Amino acid sequence: MSKQNIDPYNAFEAKTAAQELSFAPIVFQAARTLRDLGILAELDKAGEQGLSAPEIAQATGVSEYGVKVLLDMAISAHIVLWNKPNYSLANMGFLPAS
Repeated sequence: MSKQNIDPYNAFEAKTAAQELSFAPIVFQAARTLRDLGILAELDKAGEQGLSAPEIAQATGVSEYGVKVLLDMAISAHIVLWNKPNYSLANMGFLPAS
C-alpha cells in the first residue's frame, strides 16, 4: 500500500469525474435498454452507414420518440455517433454489456 496521499485530480478534473459518476446509473440504464430493445443490434447490422431514427423505430418496434431519447443519451455517453440523419455505433457501443 502506498504511503503517499496525493489527490490525482485538479478541481476541473474532480468536477468532471464527479459528474460522470453521478450520471453512471442513467447511462447504464440507457445502454441496457438500447441492448434489450435491439437498437444496438440494428446499428451493428447497419455498419458505418448507420440508420436514421425512423428506420431504427421501424426495425425495432420502438416509437421514434423513444429511439431518439435513448440515442441522445447514447451520444452523450459516447456509445453512439450521429452523422445527421444517421446513427451508428461508436467503439464503446461494440463492447458487450456484461
